Amino acid sequence: MQLLLTKKIQIAINNALKYRGLEPSDEAKAAVQASLEDEPLGVSLTLVQQTVETLAKTPDKVWLHDLMHGSGVYVEPKPKPPRNPALDEYLEKLRADKMEMEYNRMISSVLPGQNDMFRIRPDDLKEIKSHVVTIFNIIFSMVAVFVAVYTASKTMTHDVGLH
Repeated sequence: MQLLLTKKIQIAINNALKYRGLEPSDEAKAAVQASLEDEPLGVSLTLVQQTVETLAKTPDKVWLHDLMHGSGVYVEPKPKPPRNPALDEYLEKLRADKMEMEYNRMISSVLPGQNDMFRIRPDDLKEIKSHVVTIFNIIFSMVAVFVAVYTASKTMTHDVGLH
């Protein structure tokens, strides 16, 4: 079982190596030289137990539960799967296309293009829309006046004028 390397465990392993009671294994050397800020490192429970046994014979006596306080079970991080180069190229192409589309959209109002020669400008479109609304308003008003006059004449004379 692997435990998370803490500052207490690191100092205890270093002290045990100084007293030469602990066999200087690669794991012990790596634990002493490790920087705790970079990424978590695991040490075996047997190394911690050997450290406690070694330090039990010295004035720097420590207990196993004191060393394990603040530590936890070390779970080795999963290795990142290798990236597919074809996927990277495809994603880079998509990013480039998106950037080009955004750039074209951004400059479209500034630079008239080939297709814009026959396009109606927004100001002209507003003017045409207001003219069409005015024409429909006039036609609707004329129909409403005709219906009002027809209804009024029918009410007054009771004659529709169809004779």
